[in-house]
Amino acid sequence: IGNDEPGDYLKNTFSDYGADCSCMVESEDRKTIIKTRVLAGRQQILRFDREDKDDIGKKDSDRLINAIDKIASKIDVVILSDYGKGNLTGSLIKTIMDMFSKKFVPVLVDPKGDDYLKYKGAHLVTPNLKETEVAVGYRIENSDELEKAARSLQKKCEIDSILVTLSE
Repeated sequence: IGNDEPGDYLKNTFSDYGADCSCMVESEDRKTIIKTRVLAGRQQILRFDREDKDDIGKKDSDRLINAIDKIASKIDVVILSDYGKGNLTGSLIKTIMDMFSKKFVPVLVDPKGDDYLKYKGAHLVTPNLKETEVAVGYRIENSDELEKAARSLQKKCEIDSILVTLSE
C-alpha cells in the first residue's frame, strides 16, 4: 500500500475485522490503488482506476520479503493473486517460491500475463480460459485442446497442477 490516506483506510478497515496487518508494506514510491465505480441504482455504469502498473522497486520488494520472512514459520499455504499491477515481480515471485519450497509449503497462484515460467514450482495455478489462451498463444476451441494446452504449460513451467476455469 502507499503511505497515504487510502492505505491507512485499508489498514484500519482490515484491523477492524481482526486481520493482522503487521506485514503490510507502506511504499514511499507508490500510491494505494483506488478503484471508483459509478453506479445507477445497482447497475455499474463505469469504473475508473487510479493505479501504477510499473514494477515495484527493489527497496519495496526487499521490505516485502523481510516482512514475509518474519512470519514464514506461521504460514501453511501461500496464495499469490497476480493482478498485473507491478507488485508481484518475477524476482519477487521466485524468491517467494524458493523460500516456501524449502519449507514444503504449497504455493497456489491466480496468474496474469503470458509468462508462466515465473510460477515455476507452484503447486497449483488457476488460470481462466482466456488467460490460458494468452499463456499458450492460441485460441482454444475444444476440451481436447484445453487439456493439451494445460498439460503443455504444466510441463514447460514445472507446475504441479493447473486448474483451468471456463469463465472469468
